[in-house]
Amino acid sequence: MTTDGDDVVNAYEHQLTNANFHGGLGRNTFQLLGGAIFDFNSLARFTNFEQIYGQFP
Repeated sequence: MTTDGDDVVNAYEHQLTNANFHGGLGRNTFQLLGGAIFDFNSLARFTNFEQIYGQFP
């Protein structure tokens, strides 16, 4: 996924494995949804996100 502009990308833990997230231009936020352990090592690519937020159940 590649985005341009100021974007918010929402993702659950099961969506991270081998996923590609590229924030692109602007101020981008990556929002973690659900109560889980998020393993960013399982991502194929994760770049250009200025903010990462989590959500408590």
